[in-house]
Amino acid sequence: MGKNESGRLAAFALAACALATSACGEIKKASECTAVIDVMNEAEKAAPKGADDDLGADIKAMEEWDAKISKVEVTDEGLKKRVADYRELIKGMSDDAKLLQKLDKATADGADPADADKVAKQAQDLAKRMEEISGKEDKIVADLNKYCGRE
Repeated sequence: MGKNESGRLAAFALAACALATSACGEIKKASECTAVIDVMNEAEKAAPKGADDDLGADIKAMEEWDAKISKVEVTDEGLKKRVADYRELIKGMSDDAKLLQKLDKATADGADPADADKVAKQAQDLAKRMEEISGKEDKIVADLNKYCGRE
Protein backbone atom coordinates (compact mmCIF):
# COMPACT_ATOMS: atom_id res chain seq x y z
CA MET A 1 0.00 0.00 0.00
CA GLY A 2 1.45 3.33 -1.05
CA LYS A 3 1.75 6.42 1.06
CA ASN A 4 -1.17 8.13 -0.75
CA GLU A 5 -3.41 5.08 -0.41
CA SER A 6 -2.65 4.85 3.29
CA GLY A 7 -3.51 8.53 3.77
CA ARG A 8 -6.76 8.18 1.81
CA LEU A 9 -7.70 5.10 3.80
CA ALA A 10 -7.07 6.94 7.08
CA ALA A 11 -9.11 9.93 5.87
CA PHE A 12 -11.94 7.60 4.81
CA ALA A 13 -11.86 5.81 8.18
CA LEU A 14 -11.91 9.14 10.00
CA ALA A 15 -14.85 10.38 7.91
CA ALA A 16 -16.73 7.12 8.50
CA CYS A 17 -16.21 7.45 12.27
CA ALA A 18 -17.36 11.06 12.24
CA LEU A 19 -20.46 10.14 10.25
CA ALA A 20 -21.28 7.25 12.57
CA THR A 21 -20.85 9.46 15.64
CA SER A 22 -23.07 12.13 14.12
CA ALA A 23 -25.72 9.57 13.20
CA CYS A 24 -25.65 8.09 16.69
CA GLY A 25 -26.04 11.56 18.17
CA GLU A 26 -29.06 12.23 15.97
CA ILE A 27 -30.61 8.88 16.91
CA LYS A 28 -30.11 9.64 20.61
CA LYS A 29 -31.56 13.14 20.16
CA ALA A 30 -34.60 11.72 18.36
CA SER A 31 -35.10 9.14 21.10
CA GLU A 32 -34.84 11.78 23.83
CA CYS A 33 -37.18 14.12 21.94
CA THR A 34 -39.75 11.35 21.67
CA ALA A 35 -39.53 10.61 25.40
CA VAL A 36 -39.92 14.29 26.35
CA ILE A 37 -42.79 14.91 23.93
CA ASP A 38 -44.57 11.73 25.07
CA VAL A 39 -44.47 12.93 28.70
CA MET A 40 -45.67 16.39 27.68
CA ASN A 41 -48.54 14.96 25.61
CA GLU A 42 -49.53 12.56 28.38
CA ALA A 43 -49.63 15.41 30.88
CA GLU A 44 -51.58 17.65 28.50
CA LYS A 45 -54.26 14.96 28.06
CA ALA A 46 -54.51 14.47 31.83
CA ALA A 47 -54.64 18.20 32.61
CA PRO A 48 -57.98 19.32 34.06
CA LYS A 49 -60.07 21.40 31.66
CA GLY A 50 -62.44 24.26 32.36
CA ALA A 51 -62.72 27.11 34.83
CA ASP A 52 -64.55 25.17 37.53
CA ASP A 53 -61.74 22.75 38.24
CA ASP A 54 -60.32 22.36 41.70
CA LEU A 55 -57.12 24.43 41.88
CA GLY A 56 -55.63 21.95 44.34
CA ALA A 57 -55.98 19.21 41.70
CA ASP A 58 -54.44 21.50 39.05
CA ILE A 59 -51.47 22.27 41.29
CA LYS A 60 -50.95 18.60 42.08
CA ALA A 61 -51.16 17.70 38.38
CA MET A 62 -48.54 20.34 37.49
CA GLU A 63 -46.20 19.12 40.21
CA GLU A 64 -46.61 15.52 39.03
CA TRP A 65 -46.08 16.64 35.45
CA ASP A 66 -42.86 18.38 36.39
CA ALA A 67 -41.70 15.33 38.35
CA LYS A 68 -42.32 13.07 35.34
CA ILE A 69 -40.50 15.28 32.88
CA SER A 70 -37.58 15.68 35.30
CA LYS A 71 -37.10 11.90 35.21
CA VAL A 72 -36.63 11.79 31.43
CA GLU A 73 -32.93 11.34 30.72
CA VAL A 74 -31.79 14.13 28.42
CA THR A 75 -28.19 14.42 27.28
CA ASP A 76 -28.66 16.61 24.20
CA GLU A 77 -27.74 20.17 25.25
CA GLY A 78 -30.30 21.87 23.00
CA LEU A 79 -33.06 19.64 24.30
CA LYS A 80 -31.91 20.15 27.91
CA LYS A 81 -32.38 23.91 27.48
CA ARG A 82 -35.86 23.48 26.02
CA VAL A 83 -36.88 21.08 28.80
CA ALA A 84 -35.55 23.55 31.40
CA ASP A 85 -37.59 26.35 29.78
CA TYR A 86 -40.67 24.15 29.85
CA ARG A 87 -40.15 23.13 33.47
CA GLU A 88 -39.70 26.79 34.43
CA LEU A 89 -43.01 27.53 32.70
CA ILE A 90 -44.77 24.73 34.59
CA LYS A 91 -43.34 26.00 37.89
CA GLY A 92 -44.61 29.49 37.07
CA MET A 93 -48.04 28.10 36.28
CA SER A 94 -48.06 26.15 39.52
CA ASP A 95 -46.97 29.21 41.53
CA ASP A 96 -49.69 31.30 39.87
CA ALA A 97 -52.31 28.64 40.61
CA LYS A 98 -51.23 28.67 44.27
CA LEU A 99 -51.58 32.46 44.34
CA LEU A 100 -55.00 32.22 42.70
CA GLN A 101 -56.01 29.65 45.31
CA LYS A 102 -54.87 32.05 48.04
CA LEU A 103 -56.75 34.97 46.47
CA ASP A 104 -59.89 32.85 46.08
CA LYS A 105 -59.68 31.89 49.73
CA ALA A 106 -59.19 35.51 50.80
CA THR A 107 -62.20 36.55 48.74
CA ALA A 108 -64.36 33.66 50.00
CA ASP A 109 -63.38 34.37 53.59
CA GLY A 110 -64.46 37.98 53.13
CA ALA A 111 -61.18 39.81 52.78
CA ASP A 112 -60.74 42.81 55.01
CA PRO A 113 -62.03 45.84 53.08
CA ALA A 114 -58.66 47.48 53.68
CA ASP A 115 -57.07 44.60 51.75
CA ALA A 116 -59.69 44.55 48.98
CA ASP A 117 -57.69 46.86 46.71
CA LYS A 118 -54.54 44.81 47.28
CA VAL A 119 -56.38 41.56 46.46
CA ALA A 120 -57.93 43.13 43.35
CA LYS A 121 -54.50 44.34 42.15
CA GLN A 122 -52.96 40.91 42.75
CA ALA A 123 -55.82 39.32 40.79
CA GLN A 124 -55.26 41.72 37.85
CA ASP A 125 -51.51 41.07 37.86
CA LEU A 126 -52.15 37.34 38.01
CA ALA A 127 -54.59 37.44 35.09
CA LYS A 128 -52.01 39.33 33.01
CA ARG A 129 -49.24 36.83 33.93
CA MET A 130 -51.46 33.86 33.09
CA GLU A 131 -52.16 35.36 29.66
CA GLU A 132 -48.41 35.83 29.09
CA ILE A 133 -47.75 32.26 30.18
CA SER A 134 -50.19 30.94 27.62
CA GLY A 135 -48.26 32.72 24.86
CA LYS A 136 -44.94 31.49 26.25
CA GLU A 137 -46.19 27.91 26.37
CA ASP A 138 -47.16 28.04 22.70
CA LYS A 139 -43.71 29.39 21.77
CA ILE A 140 -41.81 26.86 23.92
CA VAL A 141 -43.82 23.94 22.51
CA ALA A 142 -43.38 25.20 18.93
CA ASP A 143 -39.62 25.62 19.49
CA LEU A 144 -39.35 22.14 20.99
CA ASN A 145 -41.28 20.61 18.09
CA LYS A 146 -39.09 22.45 15.57
CA TYR A 147 -35.89 21.37 17.35
CA CYS A 148 -37.10 17.78 17.38
CA GLY A 149 -38.15 17.91 13.73
CA ARG A 150 -41.87 17.62 14.44
CA GLU A 151 -43.24 20.77 12.88
